[in-house]
Amino acid sequence: MRKNKKGWRYVVLVGLLGLVLMAFAPVRDKYFEITKSIELFANAYKQLNAKYVDEIDPADLMKRGLDAMTKSLDPFTRFISETDVENYRLEIDGKYDGIGAKVRLIDDYVTITSMYKDSPAKRAGMRVGDQVLSIDGKDLKGKKTTEVTRIMRGAPGSKVRVRVRNIGDQQERTVEVTRGEVNIPNVPYSGIVRDSIGYINLTTFTQGAGKNVGKALQKMKQENGVKGVILDLRNNGGGLLREAVNVVNVFNPARQLVVFIKGRLPDSRKDFYTPHAAIDAKIPLVVLVNGHSASASEIVSGVTQDLDRGVLMGQRTYGKGLVQNTFDIGYNSKIKLTTAKYYIPSGRCIQSVYYEHGERRELADSLRTLYRTQKGRKVFGGGAVTPDVRLDRIEPRAVVKDLLRKYLVIKFVSKEWNTLDKLCDSTGCRDDIYPKFIEYLKARHYTFNSKTKQLLADLKTKAKEEGLDEALSQNIQQLEAKLPEEQWMLLDKAKEDIIHRIEQEIIGRKYYIEGVTRYRLSYDPEVKKAIELLKNKDVYESILIPDPVEHQ
Repeated sequence: MRKNKKGWRYVVLVGLLGLVLMAFAPVRDKYFEITKSIELFANAYKQLNAKYVDEIDPADLMKRGLDAMTKSLDPFTRFISETDVENYRLEIDGKYDGIGAKVRLIDDYVTITSMYKDSPAKRAGMRVGDQVLSIDGKDLKGKKTTEVTRIMRGAPGSKVRVRVRNIGDQQERTVEVTRGEVNIPNVPYSGIVRDSIGYINLTTFTQGAGKNVGKALQKMKQENGVKGVILDLRNNGGGLLREAVNVVNVFNPARQLVVFIKGRLPDSRKDFYTPHAAIDAKIPLVVLVNGHSASASEIVSGVTQDLDRGVLMGQRTYGKGLVQNTFDIGYNSKIKLTTAKYYIPSGRCIQSVYYEHGERRELADSLRTLYRTQKGRKVFGGGAVTPDVRLDRIEPRAVVKDLLRKYLVIKFVSKEWNTLDKLCDSTGCRDDIYPKFIEYLKARHYTFNSKTKQLLADLKTKAKEEGLDEALSQNIQQLEAKLPEEQWMLLDKAKEDIIHRIEQEIIGRKYYIEGVTRYRLSYDPEVKKAIELLKNKDVYESILIPDPVEHQ
């Protein structure tokens, strides 16, 4: 009997050991695959560097490999090399060491398109429209903006000699710039727009975003007796999660759940609450959003909706409900990777897509779940944030897009700067600058390849293919003769928008981003809609009334 009991115990122990080994087998197999893959990668890397027919830059090859690996997962997971750390610092702190200018590639040269107030570039005498021909003697024709930007950045106090040519006067000159720390404001403008309605423009969730939004609101309350606030999150791509919590805290009391995040492990949930008393938990609030409002912007707008704290207005947001964390991996490099998804108070996740082998896949409508706000209004998860008041997106006319694509506005303002500088102040220009712009376009023999022109070209091709070219030639020639007139008619139809863009370009050079933001408010149709809503208490409150519960 005892022998049988011992035998059974042995069988049970062996069985349990087998179960334990089976449980750990997948983990063991995974670690084996990781070890094997690292060895394969290292061996391939050595062979390429040792025996490839041409000389290889080892650091560049490794960066390409890491970039390809992270890109296969999602657009937000990425390798940050030592040379890219300054860009990472800009994302987090809103600061970097450099010359303080924004640039774009225009006509084969990186060109300054705007500068920050009191920046090193401005102090050195650089101008908007300056094309960077060389830096410290290195020719930069055809170089990418990323490469030129990397050269321009450096330790504060270090100097760089820049050879430039302005696209306006074509005069070349050499400028010596002393690099410095450049601070980019996350709240470039705030103030009363009309009828005691305040406006706060938050462009990014870098360090101090919540504090700066709170300061802006307090200042307006103390100086102007503000009766309602517009928080503008349009084109705000997000930033720090903690700053999203801090911005929510400006308008909501302490200990309010803002967001919780969950990774792939069962016990990975982490909750984030507002830490302080609100600046104002009752002031009427409209949050402006659009398709470029993402991540932290969607936390703030989504929480505002979930708590029925204010009204969302604009277009559906981007739909990024993923959380990234950054880890040091040695040699001053980092890896930023997606670690979790975030969920707002109603329980919904904002993520509107999923990624398969790095490719974006839209989430089907059938997979979007119904949730309810604090008061009982219907909202849906898995589909970004849908505004309470939807506004149609206003697209520029095709001819305006063509002017911008060819950089004709910045070229015109650069060429006529001495005249335009005297004609315009922070509110716009005293004289009608549109005729002068049309003269400029005509002198440059500007042509716009409109859809009508494209269709006419297609008609000529088809007529020839079908043997109708002779029969239709007279009619086609008559239409072709009228086409040059057509482009000037299209420009006239877009006159108001063109004037706004020219004046914006001028004001940006004189009064920087603060001046441009203030100027845009004078004609922004969405801001006007927000003001109208905040002034109409009944309509505002009716939007926040709960939806009836449907019983099955």
